[in-house]
Order: sequence, then C-alpha cells, then structure tokens
Amino acid sequence: QIELPCLQCHSNGLIVISSDTVRQVGYWFSRMLHRRIGTAPFLSVIARALSQYPAFVLMAPVFMMACAAFALTILFFFPGYLTRDASFVHSYAQEWYLGDWQSPLMTILWRLIDPISPGSGSIFLLIATLYWLSFAIIAGAVARRSAGRAIVVLLLALAPPAFMLLAMIWRDILFGAVWLLAAAIIYFATDRTRPLGWAMRALALALVGFGVLLRPNAIIAAPLLVAYIAWPARFEWKRAALLFIPALLACYGLIYVVYYVILDVHRNNPLHQIIVF
Repeated sequence: QIELPCLQCHSNGLIVISSDTVRQVGYWFSRMLHRRIGTAPFLSVIARALSQYPAFVLMAPVFMMACAAFALTILFFFPGYLTRDASFVHSYAQEWYLGDWQSPLMTILWRLIDPISPGSGSIFLLIATLYWLSFAIIAGAVARRSAGRAIVVLLLALAPPAFMLLAMIWRDILFGAVWLLAAAIIYFATDRTRPLGWAMRALALALVGFGVLLRPNAIIAAPLLVAYIAWPARFEWKRAALLFIPALLACYGLIYVVYYVILDVHRNNPLHQIIVF
C-alpha cells in the first residue's frame, strides 16, 4: 500500500502531483521491482512454461508486452512536457530557421512529423516509439535463450530513472533513444547471417551518425559505439583505442559537412557562448 498525501485535484479536473509524491512513487516502484525480480518465483514458472516453444514463438508475447508498455507510456505522459529548450526548437521548426545552437536535424525532423500531433505530442510519440522498440528488440534477442530474462528486460525499461524521463521533450532524450536503438539492433544482429547482419550494421551506423548530428558533443562517445558495431561479438579496448581517433575525425567531418555545407545553417557560435558561460 502507498499513500499519496500530496495529490491534489482542482475543480477544473486538473490533477497536480508534487515533487515529493513523484519521489515517493519512484522509491516505492523501485523497491517493488527489486523485490519482485530478486525473488522472482513467477519468472521461473513462466520460463518453464514457455521453454517448450521455439524461439520465434517466444518473441510474439515479448513484443505484445512492449506494445502494452508503449500504450501505458502514452496514457501516462502524452503529450509530454515541453521544456524551455525544446520550445525554441519547435519555434525554429515552425519558422524553418536552421542554426547551429540547437540541432538543425531536430528542427527538420520536428517539422516533418509535427502534423501527426502538433506541438510536443509528435516528438513525444517518436521518443516513446524508439524507446520501446529498442527494448522489444533486446528482449526478443534475449528470448531466444531465456523467456524469463526477456521479461526482466522489459521490466527494467519501466525503472523510474529511465521511464519517467520519457515525458521530457529534450534533445538529450531523443538522442539517447536513437543510440539505444542502434545498440539494440547490433545486439540482435550479432549472430545473424552475413547479408542481413551487414544491413543491420549499416542501419545502426546511420543511427549513430544521426545521434552525433543531434548532439555534436557526442563525438567523444561515438567511437566506442562504432567499435561495438564493427566487432559486436567481442569488444576489445585495444581495437576501440585504435578506432577512436579516426572515428572522432569522421564524426567531426560529418557535423561540418551536414551543418555548414549541405544545410548551410546560421552560425550562432555556440562554442564561444559555452566558454563565456
């Protein structure tokens, strides 16, 4: 049982939840999830019941659970919380203003998908879709080995530190969902046949590049993910170190070519403003 003394309902039907209540719910949810997964007798029962089925059959209920979690996310958080930075990006999308202070790729993307749900709803639906698609792919790969662990993967996606942030319309959240999908694709494609495996690697590499264009300072971390894409079955730090400088330069070149050659964005000198700040 949990009490919510800080929950208030106004006469107009608007429900206001204080920050204390949010922390209390998050703490309660974390304790419950830890206790359930820690003992997890129900997972062993489900795993034994499903172990007799082929792997591809086990993926169907996993994806159904992911779809249900996606619907739950929309029910709880739609249309998302439009932060101050995101409001600037949305105004740029409406005015078709491309600058290098906010990612021009997010401006273009938001303008393209905004008719789906004008305002914050469109980008929120995209973030939630990428998030749950990523965990569905990971859980589907895990289901080939253990049905119980696949269920745990989906339960971990509901952990408050990640799940609650889906409501925030931030470039960082979109960037994280894009890279999560890239890593999930590579994890799923590790033991795939060569033609399909190379196609999925190319898709993951494109997502990494898109993430760098969303968050240019991600070029420091991008080489590690590129190394995982190149050698998914066995990650070695020596290989990653050899790949670091070339991948870093490639990401920098990608940002320059897309921002200033292809899109010819307005130069707002973000680096100077960051140094002054």
